[in-house]
Amino acid sequence: MWQRRRLTGRVLSEQLGYGRGRLEGISELQLPTARARPALPTYAGARETLSLSPELSAALKSLSQRNGATLYMVVLAAFNVLLQRYTRQDDIVIGSPIANRTRAELEELIGFFVNSLVMRTDVSGAPSFTELLARVRQVALDAYAHQDLPFERLVEELDPERDLSRNPMFQVMFALQNATSDAVPLMGAGPRVDFFPLAIEITRFDLEVHVWDAAEQLRVDFIYSTDLFDAATMRRMLGHYERLLEEVVKHPERRVCELPLLDEAERRQVVEEWNATGADYPAKATIHGLFEAQAARTPEAVALEYEGEELSYGELDARANQVARYLVRHGVGPETMGGACAARGEEMLVAPPARPTAGGASV
Repeated sequence: MWQRRRLTGRVLSEQLGYGRGRLEGISELQLPTARARPALPTYAGARETLSLSPELSAALKSLSQRNGATLYMVVLAAFNVLLQRYTRQDDIVIGSPIANRTRAELEELIGFFVNSLVMRTDVSGAPSFTELLARVRQVALDAYAHQDLPFERLVEELDPERDLSRNPMFQVMFALQNATSDAVPLMGAGPRVDFFPLAIEITRFDLEVHVWDAAEQLRVDFIYSTDLFDAATMRRMLGHYERLLEEVVKHPERRVCELPLLDEAERRQVVEEWNATGADYPAKATIHGLFEAQAARTPEAVALEYEGEELSYGELDARANQVARYLVRHGVGPETMGGACAARGEEMLVAPPARPTAGGASV
C-alpha cells in the first residue's frame, strides 16, 4: 500500500515523464536468427556457458574502477558493442532486472520485489569504448533513479504495438549476478545450503545473459530461445563476446567499431579460406562471352528466380541480345559508356550482358 500511495501525483508524473522521454520510439533489436520467428513462441530454451579466465576477470574489474563505473556497466557496455556489430543498429535496447529493495525495511523481507529496467543506449558516432562506457554509466544511473515505476505500468503508459511473438519493449535481458558458489551454513555447524546448476529448458526472451561474479573469475551464461537459435550460434557468439572483453581491457581507448570479434583461426577461415575461390579461365575471355557460352551449353537450365518467376539461360540470353540490338540502333558501340536504370528484379540482370554485346561498357 505504501508503494501505491507513494507513486501518485508529482512522483508518478516524474517517473512516467522519464519513461516517455527516454523510451518512446524504441526500435526492435534485429538479431540474426537461425530460423524464422514463430507467430507464438514455445518458450523452449537452452544454455551455453563460458568461463572467463581469472586474469581477464580481474582486468575487467580494474577497468571499471579506473573509469568510476561498476563491473556491471563494463560488461554491459561490451555486450552493447556485440549487439551493435551483430544487428548494425545504433539504438540498443536491453532489459535488466533489479532487486528493487530501495528501503532499509525491505532488505530482510522474504518476497519477490524484482523490477525490470529498460537500458537504452546510443552506440552511434563510433565512440571509443571509454566513451561508450560513460554513456552506459549514465543510462544505468538514470534507470536506477527511476526504478520505482513498475515495468508493467511503464508498458501501459507507452502502449507499444503488441506482438504475440515478442516481449514488449525488449527481447534481450542482461544481468550481473553477485553470488557465491560456496555452501551456506544455516545454523552454526549444522545444516547447510548447497548450490547446484539447474537444467535450462525454458526462456522468457530471445536471449538472456547472466554474468556471474563468483570467486576469482566470471562466468557468462547465454540462455536462448531454441525457436530462434542453434547451440553452435550461441557458442560462436560467446566466443565473440569473450574476444571483445579481452580487447576492451587492452585497448579501452579504441573506437568500438575497430574492436575485433574474430580470433585468428576464425579470421583466417572467413577472410582467406572462404574467399579461396580462384579458378582458371581463358585469359582472353569476356564476361558476356562466358555467359553466352553457358547459355549455349545449358539453355534450359534455370539462370535466375525472382518472386516465383524463372528465366532459363536461353531466355536470359535472348532478352540480353534483344536489348543489345536496341542499344546499337541508338548509337551504342565501342568506347561508348552507358548506365542502366531498372527496378530491382530480373531486368537488372538483363542489362549487364547486353551492353558489352553491343560493344559498349558499363558505368
